[in-house]
Amino acid sequence: MEHSDLSTCTAREVQTATRLVLPGYVRASRSLVLLVALTAMCSLHSELAKHAVSEGTKAVTKYTSNLAEKGRSFSRSAKAGLQFPVGRVQSLMKRVLRTRVSGSAPVYTAAVLEVCTVHMVHAISWLVAR
Repeated sequence: MEHSDLSTCTAREVQTATRLVLPGYVRASRSLVLLVALTAMCSLHSELAKHAVSEGTKAVTKYTSNLAEKGRSFSRSAKAGLQFPVGRVQSLMKRVLRTRVSGSAPVYTAAVLEVCTVHMVHAISWLVAR
């Protein structure tokens, strides 16, 4: 975000950061260090990055398609089909980045964090079972 001319953090920037930070997408970058602290613990295997990008895109797509629905109100997490709290992720992103955050960026970030958490829990349970 520091080197970008954009004033709003979008889901596209989060996707790029996910590809840069998670294993499987090894590239050098000076910008977009958005998820370094959040995903440093997620160095599992190369399929993790592909899975995280896929789930993030799926969550944003589901979220945007559910925005137009009338009737009963749902949380943003429910609209995106996530367990992680999208509202809390947005608050943290605003506080850490000190910039505007688009509506889809916290959805994408929550999906990536959820994927990392699920992978870690599976890895730990596999180790404990041995």
